[in-house]
Amino acid sequence: MPIPKKMKTPTRYTAKMLALTQLQQWIIVGTLEPGEKVNDAELAEAIGVSRTPIREALQILELQGFVQMFPGKETIISPISVEAVKQIYPLMASLEVLALETAMEYINEKEIEQIVEVNEHFKEALEENSTEKVIEYDFEFHQHITQAAHNTYINSFIDTLRLHISRMEYIFFKDYKYGMVSYTEHLAIIDALKAKDKDKAIELLRANWLRPMEDIIHKVKN
Repeated sequence: MPIPKKMKTPTRYTAKMLALTQLQQWIIVGTLEPGEKVNDAELAEAIGVSRTPIREALQILELQGFVQMFPGKETIISPISVEAVKQIYPLMASLEVLALETAMEYINEKEIEQIVEVNEHFKEALEENSTEKVIEYDFEFHQHITQAAHNTYINSFIDTLRLHISRMEYIFFKDYKYGMVSYTEHLAIIDALKAKDKDKAIELLRANWLRPMEDIIHKVKN
Protein backbone atom coordinates (compact mmCIF):
# COMPACT_ATOMS: atom_id res chain seq x y z
CA MET A 1 0.00 0.00 0.00
CA PRO A 2 1.26 3.55 -0.64
CA ILE A 3 2.64 5.31 2.40
CA PRO A 4 1.51 8.90 3.10
CA LYS A 5 3.46 11.85 1.77
CA LYS A 6 5.86 13.86 3.90
CA MET A 7 4.38 14.51 7.34
CA LYS A 8 4.76 17.29 9.88
CA THR A 9 7.23 16.32 12.58
CA PRO A 10 6.06 16.77 16.21
CA THR A 11 8.90 18.44 18.09
CA ARG A 12 8.27 16.46 21.28
CA TYR A 13 9.61 13.28 19.66
CA THR A 14 13.22 12.49 18.88
CA ALA A 15 13.67 11.61 15.23
CA LYS A 16 14.26 7.94 16.08
CA MET A 17 11.19 7.70 18.30
CA LEU A 18 9.06 9.45 15.69
CA ALA A 19 10.27 7.02 13.03
CA LEU A 20 9.78 3.99 15.27
CA THR A 21 6.28 4.99 16.40
CA GLN A 22 5.12 5.82 12.88
CA LEU A 23 6.55 2.66 11.33
CA GLN A 24 4.99 0.52 14.05
CA GLN A 25 1.63 2.13 13.35
CA TRP A 26 1.92 1.66 9.58
CA ILE A 27 2.83 -2.00 10.06
CA ILE A 28 0.00 -2.61 12.54
CA VAL A 29 -2.73 -1.07 10.36
CA GLY A 30 -1.39 -2.59 7.14
CA THR A 31 -0.19 0.58 5.43
CA LEU A 32 3.07 -1.35 5.17
CA GLU A 33 1.86 -4.80 4.17
CA PRO A 34 3.27 -8.19 5.21
CA GLY A 35 6.06 -9.17 2.83
CA GLU A 36 6.39 -5.65 1.42
CA LYS A 37 9.90 -4.44 0.62
CA VAL A 38 10.69 -1.07 2.19
CA ASN A 39 13.16 1.62 1.22
CA ASP A 40 14.74 3.70 3.98
CA ALA A 41 15.05 6.78 1.74
CA GLU A 42 11.34 6.70 0.88
CA LEU A 43 10.39 6.18 4.51
CA ALA A 44 12.66 9.06 5.59
CA GLU A 45 11.00 11.40 3.08
CA ALA A 46 7.48 10.31 4.09
CA ILE A 47 8.09 10.77 7.83
CA GLY A 48 10.24 13.88 7.49
CA VAL A 49 13.45 12.67 9.08
CA SER A 50 16.89 11.64 7.83
CA ARG A 51 17.77 8.08 6.86
CA THR A 52 19.77 7.47 10.07
CA PRO A 53 16.78 7.41 12.47
CA ILE A 54 14.88 5.28 9.95
CA ARG A 55 17.69 2.72 9.97
CA GLU A 56 17.84 2.82 13.78
CA ALA A 57 14.07 2.32 13.97
CA LEU A 58 14.21 -0.58 11.52
CA GLN A 59 16.86 -2.27 13.69
CA ILE A 60 14.52 -2.03 16.70
CA LEU A 61 11.62 -3.31 14.60
CA GLU A 62 13.75 -6.27 13.56
CA LEU A 63 14.39 -7.12 17.21
CA GLN A 64 10.64 -6.81 17.85
CA GLY A 65 9.95 -9.16 14.94
CA PHE A 66 8.16 -6.65 12.70
CA VAL A 67 10.72 -6.53 9.90
CA GLN A 68 13.28 -8.85 8.39
CA MET A 69 16.57 -7.26 7.35
CA PHE A 70 18.91 -8.83 4.82
CA PRO A 71 22.08 -6.65 4.85
CA GLY A 72 23.12 -5.50 1.40
CA LYS A 73 19.92 -6.87 -0.11
CA GLU A 74 16.57 -5.77 1.26
CA THR A 75 14.34 -5.12 4.25
CA ILE A 76 10.83 -6.52 4.23
CA ILE A 77 7.82 -6.30 6.54
CA SER A 78 7.54 -9.60 8.40
CA PRO A 79 4.65 -11.79 7.25
CA ILE A 80 1.97 -12.77 9.76
CA SER A 81 2.56 -16.48 10.14
CA VAL A 82 0.31 -19.18 11.54
CA GLU A 83 3.11 -20.16 13.90
CA ALA A 84 3.35 -16.60 15.26
CA VAL A 85 -0.39 -16.56 15.99
CA LYS A 86 -0.12 -19.92 17.78
CA GLN A 87 2.76 -18.66 19.91
CA ILE A 88 1.55 -15.16 20.77
CA TYR A 89 -2.11 -15.68 21.73
CA PRO A 90 -1.59 -18.42 24.38
CA LEU A 91 1.32 -16.40 25.78
CA MET A 92 -0.81 -13.29 26.05
CA ALA A 93 -3.64 -15.28 27.64
CA SER A 94 -1.24 -16.67 30.25
CA LEU A 95 0.27 -13.28 31.09
CA GLU A 96 -3.12 -11.59 31.44
CA VAL A 97 -4.44 -14.42 33.60
CA LEU A 98 -1.38 -14.04 35.82
CA ALA A 99 -2.04 -10.30 36.06
CA LEU A 100 -5.72 -10.87 36.77
CA GLU A 101 -4.99 -13.22 39.66
CA THR A 102 -3.25 -10.32 41.41
CA ALA A 103 -5.60 -7.62 40.12
CA MET A 104 -8.60 -9.30 41.75
CA GLU A 105 -7.14 -8.33 45.13
CA TYR A 106 -6.94 -4.64 44.26
CA ILE A 107 -9.56 -3.79 41.65
CA ASN A 108 -12.29 -1.51 42.98
CA GLU A 109 -15.73 -0.31 41.92
CA LYS A 110 -14.42 2.85 40.27
CA GLU A 111 -12.01 0.85 38.12
CA ILE A 112 -14.77 -1.58 37.16
CA GLU A 113 -16.97 1.38 36.16
CA GLN A 114 -14.15 2.59 33.91
CA ILE A 115 -13.93 -0.87 32.33
CA VAL A 116 -17.69 -0.83 31.72
CA GLU A 117 -17.41 2.57 30.04
CA VAL A 118 -14.54 1.47 27.83
CA ASN A 119 -16.47 -1.61 26.74
CA GLU A 120 -19.40 0.58 25.65
CA HIS A 121 -16.99 2.71 23.62
CA PHE A 122 -15.73 -0.56 22.12
CA LYS A 123 -19.29 -1.41 21.04
CA GLU A 124 -19.83 2.07 19.58
CA ALA A 125 -16.62 1.75 17.57
CA LEU A 126 -17.85 -1.59 16.21
CA GLU A 127 -21.12 0.02 15.14
CA GLU A 128 -19.16 2.84 13.47
CA ASN A 129 -17.05 0.22 11.67
CA SER A 130 -13.90 1.96 12.94
CA THR A 131 -11.35 -0.85 13.18
CA GLU A 132 -8.69 1.44 14.60
CA LYS A 133 -10.96 2.61 17.44
CA VAL A 134 -12.17 -0.96 18.06
CA ILE A 135 -8.60 -2.11 18.62
CA GLU A 136 -7.83 0.96 20.73
CA TYR A 137 -10.75 0.29 23.09
CA ASP A 138 -10.10 -3.45 23.21
CA PHE A 139 -6.54 -2.63 24.23
CA GLU A 140 -7.81 -0.19 26.87
CA PHE A 141 -10.29 -2.75 28.23
CA HIS A 142 -7.54 -5.28 28.88
CA GLN A 143 -5.10 -2.60 30.03
CA HIS A 144 -7.40 -1.56 32.88
CA ILE A 145 -7.37 -5.14 34.15
CA THR A 146 -3.63 -5.75 33.85
CA GLN A 147 -2.61 -2.39 35.34
CA ALA A 148 -4.70 -3.16 38.42
CA ALA A 149 -2.12 -5.88 39.18
CA HIS A 150 0.56 -3.20 39.74
CA ASN A 151 3.21 -5.47 38.23
CA THR A 152 5.60 -3.47 36.05
CA TYR A 153 7.30 -6.53 34.60
CA ILE A 154 4.11 -8.24 33.43
CA ASN A 155 2.85 -5.00 31.91
CA SER A 156 6.13 -4.49 30.06
CA PHE A 157 5.92 -7.93 28.44
CA ILE A 158 2.24 -7.42 27.65
CA ASP A 159 2.86 -4.05 25.97
CA THR A 160 5.31 -5.63 23.52
CA LEU A 161 2.98 -8.51 22.71
CA ARG A 162 0.09 -6.13 22.18
CA LEU A 163 1.93 -4.49 19.28
CA HIS A 164 1.92 -7.84 17.47
CA ILE A 165 -1.61 -8.69 18.51
CA SER A 166 -2.91 -5.30 17.32
CA ARG A 167 -1.56 -6.17 13.89
CA MET A 168 -3.38 -9.51 13.95
CA GLU A 169 -6.56 -7.94 15.29
CA TYR A 170 -6.82 -5.69 12.26
CA ILE A 171 -7.61 -8.92 10.45
CA PHE A 172 -10.01 -10.14 13.12
CA PHE A 173 -11.99 -7.01 13.99
CA LYS A 174 -12.78 -6.08 10.40
CA ASP A 175 -15.65 -8.54 10.81
CA TYR A 176 -18.42 -6.97 12.93
CA LYS A 177 -19.80 -10.29 14.18
CA TYR A 178 -16.46 -11.28 15.73
CA GLY A 179 -16.26 -7.94 17.48
CA MET A 180 -19.73 -8.32 18.98
CA VAL A 181 -18.79 -11.72 20.36
CA SER A 182 -15.84 -10.04 22.08
CA TYR A 183 -18.13 -7.32 23.45
CA THR A 184 -20.41 -9.99 24.95
CA GLU A 185 -17.41 -11.81 26.43
CA HIS A 186 -16.24 -8.54 27.96
CA LEU A 187 -19.63 -8.15 29.64
CA ALA A 188 -19.27 -11.60 31.20
CA ILE A 189 -15.77 -10.74 32.44
CA ILE A 190 -17.12 -7.54 33.99
CA ASP A 191 -19.86 -9.50 35.78
CA ALA A 192 -17.23 -11.86 37.20
CA LEU A 193 -15.13 -8.90 38.37
CA LYS A 194 -18.15 -7.37 40.10
CA ALA A 195 -18.92 -10.69 41.79
CA LYS A 196 -15.23 -11.07 42.76
CA ASP A 197 -15.37 -14.54 41.21
CA LYS A 198 -11.70 -14.99 40.40
CA ASP A 199 -12.00 -18.48 38.90
CA LYS A 200 -14.80 -17.41 36.56
CA ALA A 201 -13.01 -14.22 35.55
CA ILE A 202 -9.86 -16.18 34.73
CA GLU A 203 -11.79 -18.73 32.69
CA LEU A 204 -13.58 -16.02 30.72
CA LEU A 205 -10.46 -13.90 30.16
CA ARG A 206 -8.48 -16.88 28.88
CA ALA A 207 -11.31 -17.82 26.50
CA ASN A 208 -11.54 -14.23 25.27
CA TRP A 209 -7.92 -14.44 24.11
CA LEU A 210 -7.88 -18.00 22.79
CA ARG A 211 -11.18 -17.94 20.89
CA PRO A 212 -9.97 -15.53 18.16
CA MET A 213 -6.82 -17.58 17.56
CA GLU A 214 -8.40 -20.17 15.25
CA ASP A 215 -10.33 -17.51 13.33
CA ILE A 216 -7.17 -15.50 12.72
CA ILE A 217 -5.24 -18.63 11.71
CA HIS A 218 -7.98 -19.38 9.17
CA LYS A 219 -7.80 -15.83 7.78
CA VAL A 220 -3.98 -15.89 7.62
CA LYS A 221 -4.06 -19.18 5.69
CA ASN A 222 -6.53 -17.73 3.22
